[in-house]
Amino acid sequence: MRWPVDASWPLARGRWLARHEPGTIARLAHILLPKDYVHFILTGSMRTDAWSAKGLVHQGTMLPIIGMRDLGNLPPEAVPDAGTPRDVVGTITAEIARATGLPPGLRVVCGWSDAMAAMLGSGAFGHPGTACDVSGTSEVAGVTVPAEAQDTGPLMTARIVDTGRWILYGPTQASGASLGWIMRTVDVQVAESAPDARQAAALALAATIEPGAGGLTFLPYLEGERAPIWNPHARGAFTGLSISTEPGHLIRAVLEGVACSVRHILEYAVQYGHTPIREVRVAGGGARAQLWNQIKADLTGLAFRPCATTENGVLGSAMLGAVGVGDFADLSSAGDSMVHLGQTVHPEPASREIYDQLFRRYVGLYPAINAQHL
Repeated sequence: MRWPVDASWPLARGRWLARHEPGTIARLAHILLPKDYVHFILTGSMRTDAWSAKGLVHQGTMLPIIGMRDLGNLPPEAVPDAGTPRDVVGTITAEIARATGLPPGLRVVCGWSDAMAAMLGSGAFGHPGTACDVSGTSEVAGVTVPAEAQDTGPLMTARIVDTGRWILYGPTQASGASLGWIMRTVDVQVAESAPDARQAAALALAATIEPGAGGLTFLPYLEGERAPIWNPHARGAFTGLSISTEPGHLIRAVLEGVACSVRHILEYAVQYGHTPIREVRVAGGGARAQLWNQIKADLTGLAFRPCATTENGVLGSAMLGAVGVGDFADLSSAGDSMVHLGQTVHPEPASREIYDQLFRRYVGLYPAINAQHL
């Protein structure tokens, strides 16, 4: 199994600490994700899921990879025992029960990483060919495939527990973050103080602009980029600016640039997963933005179906808990019962040619900029 290596992985962080803070690494006893540390406090048990320990734990055997552990200068006991995200890791201790009011003996289930839990909470794992787009500060897009891809290209893949299926996906770095940046930059004015008023005003302004944003192309690489280019030094860009460019054009170009990044990943997922996409489930806060859902549908040519809840990571965690304690037999049946969906957003053919031209510019822009070492 080949994956791009990301700086957020435990091994990369261990290497960084060994190089820059050798005193810290010398004191290290165990590597636990925040969720796993909470489990430890609640139950006294140190456990993790294999996916969260990727790079340190073999995804098939779920045993530590000794050579990788040594490469990170990590002590032998640093990597906790690994299992599946639906495993019961222990029960609430009597001390914690007294301190919190939780019932003693309450079972605690391992859980998954935020992205995996959110994709699970979209219901996309239930059927091959169902894709997901977790639209938050960053974007995570992928498609469920019936078997492990032998070559994943620039994407990542993970086994979907209990199903025999796999998810072939890629995370980006700044999608909602790009929208937040452009709203601050153009200083969108609002009369009311509601938390979402500024975003609603920005989206309304973007809706007044025709598809293609007056010829603008936006690269959403404001904090480097993960999939599919995996370059932390990449930077964002606007091209096509003119004297007639107004704030609405800039905002719409950001929405379209993020949609291009989703198409970029999904096209790779279809290429390497050999599974056509039936529909895309939209999860996360971005699922509430009807205009953005329409732009994504138009730009990809796919049907986008928003989830009824946008806290899909929480929902996915609840599904793991329900399966772990036996309320459902497997994740597919939990998803059929617990995931609820909104109205499907279908692509509008009228904008397809414009968006195909935009996507070709988008794909060619990064190599052109990168060649200049900017």
